[in-house]
Amino acid sequence: MPFEVLLRHACSNCTEGSIRTYTYNVRSLARMAGFETIPMHSRWLTKALLEKVSKLTLGQQKKFTVAGVKALQAYD
Repeated sequence: MPFEVLLRHACSNCTEGSIRTYTYNVRSLARMAGFETIPMHSRWLTKALLEKVSKLTLGQQKKFTVAGVKALQAYD
């Protein structure tokens, strides 16, 4: 089951554009964590990754923290 299916299930009120944006941003976050694709578990969302994100600009921090929250919601 691809991540996008999990995200659609968790975010049933999201528009098509929001789903695409969240999926793209989660994929970018996963690459920052060293993965080629989005893992199908939440273990990759670690404190070390959060520390990497906190060193970015404020706009990037917001984008990646929202992506992390959406990923966690999709995994639940």
